[in-house]
Formats: sequence, C-alpha cells, structure tokens
Amino acid sequence: MKYAWKNHEFLKMGSFGMVCAYSLILLLGFALTFAVVPYSGFAFHFFQLSIFISALLFGPFAGALTGALVSSYNGIFVIHNPYIILGNAILGFGAGYFAKRLGAFWAGIAAFAVQLPYLIITDFYLVHMPMAVLQNVVIALLVANVICALLASRIAPMLVPLFSAGRR
Repeated sequence: MKYAWKNHEFLKMGSFGMVCAYSLILLLGFALTFAVVPYSGFAFHFFQLSIFISALLFGPFAGALTGALVSSYNGIFVIHNPYIILGNAILGFGAGYFAKRLGAFWAGIAAFAVQLPYLIITDFYLVHMPMAVLQNVVIALLVANVICALLASRIAPMLVPLFSAGRR
C-alpha cells in the first residue's frame, strides 16, 4: 500500500520520545557521513538518507537542521568546504517542502534540483573546484540522492506509525 504523503502531518518534537527519535536519525546521518563507497573513480556518500528521512517525518525545518548538522564535520574538517553545510540545509528543507506536493521520492529529487545551482556556484566560483571535478561531484551526488530518496521513500512510511504511537 502506498503512503499518502499529501495527507501526512509532520511529527512534532513536543516530547522527549520525539526528540530521541530525531536524535537517532541524526546519529544515523553522522555514521553515514563516514561511510564512503568508491566506485569507478567516484566517491558516493549516503548521509542524505538521514536528511530525507528527517525532512519527510518532521518537516522542512528539521530536514534543514539535519542537513546542516550531519554535513558540518565533513564540510569543515574533512573537505574544508563550509558551503556544503548550507547546501545540505537547502536539500533538507526542499525535501520537507516538496514531500506533501510530490511524494517522498520526487521530493528528494526536486530538493536536489533546487540545491544544484547553489552547489555549482559555491564549488566553482568560491571553492575554485575545477569543472571536471565538479562534474564528477554532481554525477556522484545525483546517483547517491536518487538512491537515498528511494530508500527514504520506503523507510519513512514504516517509521511514521512507530514514531506516532506515543502521540495517541
């Protein structure tokens, strides 16, 4: 059965249990930040899964916060690109914003489409990343975001009743 995202009410963080649930999603994101899958000259990251799940469950602002938090360590200390933090906040906000309008999977794809101009401008003009490298980054992010959006569209509906159980 397909989950009706148009009728979905974002979960509120009004209880300790909801804050714990959100924290577990953040923890998943931090763990996935360090899981890099190299393939054919590309490096795939899958921390976007936690961004999409939190955006789908808790809404655009939670998605933005997750995007900023899970990419902060990597952006500042590993790849020395602080612009990635705002870029992933845009990704998370977009996924939450588009969830009710487009459904879970297409919300992730639309969010990436919104994030992409920011990514190109900051990486090319501010970080001075060569265009050939930037093209590979965009391809790797496209593949990873499609996979993460697909996984989140399957996982998030299973988490809704689990996280909502305490609200009734």
